[in-house]
Amino acid sequence: MSVAKRLALAFGLIVALLAGVCALGFGNALHSEQAIEHTLAPAQTRQEAAGALLSRALQQDVAIRNIGLFVDPATMQREAAELKRLDEQIAALVQGLSVSATEADDRGDIEKVQELGSKAAPHYAKAVALALAFQPEDAVAVLGKHVAPLSVERAATLTRFAERQRTRAAEAASAIKRSGTTARMLLAVSGVVGLIIAALCGWLVTRSVTMPLATAVLIADRVAAGDLGGSAQDADRGTRTDEIGRLLDALERMAERLRGSIGAIRVSSESILTASTEIAAGNQDLSNRTEQQAAALQNTASTLQELTASVGRSATMSREAASVAQSAAGAAAEGGQRLEHMVVTMGGITSSSRRMSEIVGVIDGIAFQTNILALNASVEAARAGEQGRGFSVVASEVRSLAQRAGAAAAEIKGLITANVEAVTAGSRVAEQTHAAMNGILEASRRLSALLGEISTASEHQAGGVQQASHAATTIDQAVQQNAALVEQSAAAAQSLREQSRSLNEAVALFRLGDAVQLA
Repeated sequence: MSVAKRLALAFGLIVALLAGVCALGFGNALHSEQAIEHTLAPAQTRQEAAGALLSRALQQDVAIRNIGLFVDPATMQREAAELKRLDEQIAALVQGLSVSATEADDRGDIEKVQELGSKAAPHYAKAVALALAFQPEDAVAVLGKHVAPLSVERAATLTRFAERQRTRAAEAASAIKRSGTTARMLLAVSGVVGLIIAALCGWLVTRSVTMPLATAVLIADRVAAGDLGGSAQDADRGTRTDEIGRLLDALERMAERLRGSIGAIRVSSESILTASTEIAAGNQDLSNRTEQQAAALQNTASTLQELTASVGRSATMSREAASVAQSAAGAAAEGGQRLEHMVVTMGGITSSSRRMSEIVGVIDGIAFQTNILALNASVEAARAGEQGRGFSVVASEVRSLAQRAGAAAAEIKGLITANVEAVTAGSRVAEQTHAAMNGILEASRRLSALLGEISTASEHQAGGVQQASHAATTIDQAVQQNAALVEQSAAAAQSLREQSRSLNEAVALFRLGDAVQLA
């Protein structure tokens, strides 16, 4: 049987015992409650009702007596009303007792009380009527002769009925007490038996669990101590199929697998130790060669950096020369524009000189015509004689002025002609100078273009050399990083060798026995 089933059986038995004890206590309580409800309570109720009925009967006798004693009509009427109320209460109590009475003797007493009340009722009425008629002696006579014997008998019957109810209530209380005592004894016995059975079940279950667990702890202690060669020794191990048996089998399989695993780890740790030693030696050689390559690359990178600086300076000088050539080309272009403007201006001057020469020619013609007109006027004045003498003088002056104007116009025309010839010669020189300046400008442009191409080529060369220098620097950094990695790898290989040695020493602590043969 498995441990779970054994525990379930033991706890189930304990729970069943507790349930039985609880059921027994509940049944006893229910029985006591039913006994009180069906026997004790009704008896006490009937006893109280009998007492109340007896008290009402006595009060009734007192009320009839008071009616006979009082002489005040109002008081007598009040006592008569009280007597009527007492009759109604007595009838209600008797009716209640007749309903609740179940025993024959009880029903007989109640019927007798009813009968006595019926017999006494007419006499009560007659005595009340006589008393109200102020005939107390006759009322007392009726009470003494007819009512008193009935009242005494009714009181005796009620007393007997009440005593019987008291006796029954006492018997019921005694029975309930005896039932409670019996129930307590049964509960005590059941509790003791349950405790004994629970203790026995606990001892059996504990023994069936702790002994195999002690064996399992022994196996675990041996494994913790490094002894993997032993095996579990348990008398019931071959026949146990519960959880403890499976635990012992699992521990044995664990020890067996640990023996195989530790053996394999020992072989692997020795192989790792050998391999890590070889890796450490190889990494040391690789580290030396990497350091040599790093030194060579550093020299190469330094040379490329110097070449980069030289090419950069050449590119800078080419850019400056191109800038100077561009400035010279700009100055030549500006001079050519100014010469062209001067040629245009001199052409304008030449045109103006020609126009002035034409105007002077016109003035010369006008002076010639004026001279002819003055000559004609002198001829006409000479013909006129004395009358034309003044006009002849004026014509002579006009002729003189015309000659002088013609001479001045001839001089101006000569000057203008000389000026036009000089301006024409200057224009030819300016055109030649402009053509020469255009040649200089074109040469400057070609020089600037060549210098620009040289500067561009120098910049490309500088960029290529810079890229080569950057690549060499990158390779140098990579080689240095590789050297650092090689050193780290060498350190890791050394650490791996130390850890492999430590692992080999740690595995050597386990005793595997003869069952495991190391390869």
